Amino acid sequence: MIDLYQSQRAMRQMRMAALQKGVIAILDVGSTKIACLVLRFDNSDRERNSDGIGSLAGQSGFQILGAATTQSRGVSFGEIDAMRETERAIRKVLQSAQKMANTPVYQVIVSMAGGNPKSYGLVGSVGIGGGQVSEEDVVRVLSDCNAPNFKEAREVLHAQPTHFTLDGKSGLSDPRGQVGQKLSADVHLVTVNALAVQNLMRCIERCGLELAGVVSSAYMSGLSSLIEDEQELGAACVDMGGGTTSLSFFLKKKMIYADTVRMGGDKITKDISSALQITSTRAERIKTFYGGVHATNTDDHEHIKIGGDTGEYDCDSRSVSRTELICIIKPRIEEILENVRTALDGAGFDHLPNQQIVLTGGGSQIPGLDALASHILGKQVRLGRPLRVHGLPQATTGAGFSAAVGLCLMAANPKVELWDFDLVTPKIKSKKRAGILIDYGNLSNETERVAYLKSLLEIAIKAPAPKLHTPNGIKKRSGKQVLKRIFKKAYGADPTFQFDCLVDDLVKVVRSMRLLTQSAHRNVKFPLRKAFRKHSVDIDTEVFEHAYDLILRYHVKCKLTEVFVETHTISKPWVDRIVEEIDAIVRTAHFEGLQLTDIDECLIKKALGSLHKDHELSESAYKYVNTY
Repeated sequence: MIDLYQSQRAMRQMRMAALQKGVIAILDVGSTKIACLVLRFDNSDRERNSDGIGSLAGQSGFQILGAATTQSRGVSFGEIDAMRETERAIRKVLQSAQKMANTPVYQVIVSMAGGNPKSYGLVGSVGIGGGQVSEEDVVRVLSDCNAPNFKEAREVLHAQPTHFTLDGKSGLSDPRGQVGQKLSADVHLVTVNALAVQNLMRCIERCGLELAGVVSSAYMSGLSSLIEDEQELGAACVDMGGGTTSLSFFLKKKMIYADTVRMGGDKITKDISSALQITSTRAERIKTFYGGVHATNTDDHEHIKIGGDTGEYDCDSRSVSRTELICIIKPRIEEILENVRTALDGAGFDHLPNQQIVLTGGGSQIPGLDALASHILGKQVRLGRPLRVHGLPQATTGAGFSAAVGLCLMAANPKVELWDFDLVTPKIKSKKRAGILIDYGNLSNETERVAYLKSLLEIAIKAPAPKLHTPNGIKKRSGKQVLKRIFKKAYGADPTFQFDCLVDDLVKVVRSMRLLTQSAHRNVKFPLRKAFRKHSVDIDTEVFEHAYDLILRYHVKCKLTEVFVETHTISKPWVDRIVEEIDAIVRTAHFEGLQLTDIDECLIKKALGSLHKDHELSESAYKYVNTY
């Protein structure tokens, strides 16, 4: 691959030319529907190169001239599998939108929900010799980011700088003009299956259109459905479409993760169609008008006419209670949400400072879904719909148009991508360390992930165990026992003070310690204060500081963490989570004074998540824990 971003650079030029002409179309190609909006831009109000980095930064006002939707054909799981059917559907929706806009359209920006998106974290750093950071320094540090070796099978969809770091000062959105010695950059790279993108491009060409951009549907849904505070503090957008359920994480107004679950509302429709022996069209209508996830006493008496066109009275006059319908719908929704929860856990969603989840998409409109999702996902969940865009036709303001509205926002205010810079050809990174081939692009399926974790555990098992800190030089007492002595000495005279309950809560703090993504101070002190306040204990005392210092001594890097860091692995949320969970078992066992040989194997299974099914991997993890 000569230029990782070659196709994106070409589409960027096409998009800039279309914006200069003032008219462009956006196309949301989904498994259930295809939506098209025709936009007109006011060139007099557009200010390029105003505040952001890159040639496409800035604001742009637009007006929606035409809008149309049609039933999607030839698309499964967000990918084209019948080219001619999809071509006819795109031509139909485009003609309707152009007729409403009364203007021809030749360039189009398309969003796609399929292609099995994968997220990568790229890191680059350069020295700047104590001078001011210039545009050339920004280009150099972005060029230094090592790209994964995904060869020809993947196509880059997004490559966005998430933040810059200057001499240890992180979180900078634009370092230009500041003085420092070392500049680092973090880049979020999203790739999809190359064949899925190529089929989409080919279909657009067959329709007589010029492709001005291909973007992730998950990203677009997050842009339109998350409010500004959620994008800043951290949130996940779950777009429940017909064929897929897309996930995107946002932090500091940047997308930091994207994924897709290959299940959506079409599964529910097929379940209803199969159970009631009716057509998919009628099943979709029944789901839309009468669907739900929580049955009440009145639902037993509410009968829904199924109907039919067979000509037989007994068959065409059938009915079903709403309770029976809910019993068909609920198990499938629970399965989808369980898969979403697995994806969230694997991506390290728990590490975000704010863990809000926003449900959007056409599949999220089933009554009671938000409460069920909150119960299964264990997070704050709300229903979202497109925000912050005025002048939209009423028909395009529903949750099913989140991706389409996000496309409008992206076209009006393009985010900075690596291809907005004149970069040196990105490096391909593939290293061999400690006899193990670490290929960052080949961890896309469960088999490869299991093999990768086994290799880490094998090195950790052979490595010498680090010397864990012992509080105050006491060799024969656990941290839990020392805490009990501290509280008993300070509050033993108060018969109402239940220090055992407080100690148990502090043990949970130790169990939840994280090493790879957060500082020790933030990771320990905040939950510690929360536990003290829960039991009405003053935090402005020496007792709190003593407990804090004691717990912090157990915030150490165990062998597996050391091995993981030393391999210079590009950050992968699922690896972070598993490594942290396994080493948290070690730290907690030492803190509570437990024998590591008595550790419940259920804790190992919980740490490994879905990978615990591999018996050899579970044995390796258990053997590693017992090396201490």
